[in-house]
Amino acid sequence: MNITEVRVKLFDKPNQPVRAMVTFTIDDCFVIHDALIMDGKGGLFICMPSKRLLTGERVDIAHALNNETREKIKSAIFTAYE
Repeated sequence: MNITEVRVKLFDKPNQPVRAMVTFTIDDCFVIHDALIMDGKGGLFICMPSKRLLTGERVDIAHALNNETREKIKSAIFTAYE
């Protein structure tokens, strides 16, 4: 699996935790929209697209199933962000 494209839309709101919205493409054939780069207490991290359930809980609607894939996505997104 390769991340073949990453598009980053930066947000310029200094007091907000959202730093950017990201769209990335896997193997030129599958696109994930609306991942977020967030700034938290431990630094920057990635939130995958999610939805709010009727209970108010948020759940990911797309996510990596293993650490290797998660790291490839993370690395490609942070490289594009920088």
